[in-house]
Amino acid sequence: AMDVNEAWRRLRDPQARAAHLLALNGVAVDGFGRTAVPPRFVAAQMAWREALDAARSPAEVEAIRRRAAAEREASLERLAAHLDAGRWSEAAEELTALPFHDRFAAELDARLAA
Repeated sequence: AMDVNEAWRRLRDPQARAAHLLALNGVAVDGFGRTAVPPRFVAAQMAWREALDAARSPAEVEAIRRRAAAEREASLERLAAHLDAGRWSEAAEELTALPFHDRFAAELDARLAA
């Protein structure tokens, strides 16, 4: 039963599913989100954080949240395309960025709730 539950968890979660597919193809991504991410993503994160620091109204924070959410969805689409094409290292790079997207989204939600 435990193996079935773990399999179900991996299938439901796109990040866990991608990590499993990468592992099946010889790309270890243990602790994804704790490794180096693409420089373009680091630059985007810095820009989003600077924009968040400068935001003075809930509308400005909401606009940042929408842009960040759209970029997360685009990252998931790129991840899927890389996996479909067997571009494992590119898929691993996209996968490492997703937890950063999630943490930033949580920060934005907290700021909007305050």
